[in-house]
Amino acid sequence: MSGLLIDQTTRALGMSIVSDCIELHGLNLLGEVVLHGWFPHEAGVSILCRQPKCMIALNAQSVSEQFAKTLEAMGHSTILVDGYELDDQPRRSAKALAQIAMSAVRKPSPTRKLIASGGIPLS
Repeated sequence: MSGLLIDQTTRALGMSIVSDCIELHGLNLLGEVVLHGWFPHEAGVSILCRQPKCMIALNAQSVSEQFAKTLEAMGHSTILVDGYELDDQPRRSAKALAQIAMSAVRKPSPTRKLIASGGIPLS
């Protein structure tokens, strides 16, 4: 064992809701996956409630702005990502959303910013 400690704290989280499941993809500051999976709604929300403060990118097509405000009240920062229908995928994956959240962690900006599918801020 090298004695190095790996930060397992989620700093950036992508969240997508499809029918009866929540997909979560969490990254630490090094961009390593520390959380990933599909969860029933109740379990997914329970996981979000136990997360330390982090940046969460949400699919604006499947999550309401009120839900984003609730996450902010819990201490998280949120980004609503719109325009996913332009991608080849039928939905924007939580993994792609986590990458957007990680970019926001590395380059802080105002919370709850709405951005297009290419990562371009909408003013």
